[in-house]
Amino acid sequence: MLLGGSCEFLGFPFGGAWRAPYANGATSWMLFVKHCTVSALAVQPERIWILDGINNVGFSGGPVFFGTGPELKICGVVSGYRTEPTDVIPADPAVKPTATVNVNSGLFVAYDISYAIDAIHKNPIGPLREVK
Repeated sequence: MLLGGSCEFLGFPFGGAWRAPYANGATSWMLFVKHCTVSALAVQPERIWILDGINNVGFSGGPVFFGTGPELKICGVVSGYRTEPTDVIPADPAVKPTATVNVNSGLFVAYDISYAIDAIHKNPIGPLREVK
């Protein structure tokens, strides 16, 4: 994964999902897919990806991935997004803002996938499989 490179992340924003229809009339619940750009990699004290994209409540714990088809790779796990204070604009433009609210900054954090892989190896759930 390169700085400035594109990637995607999956989740259920605000607890929601959408139903994908099949030709036979059946449906399945599907995750939302969102796009982001790799902005930075912090390596101390932990390996954390800083990603530029609007993350919402419900994406935490979801995978961040890049590539397609057999080249698809998971690089991280969404942790949360950063907020920044923004002035509340009064109805009267002559009045100076007196309050701020925290809004989504557009930057979010994903822990490197190596931490999830280490946790799986330390406490595997289900049958062990040989990786080829």
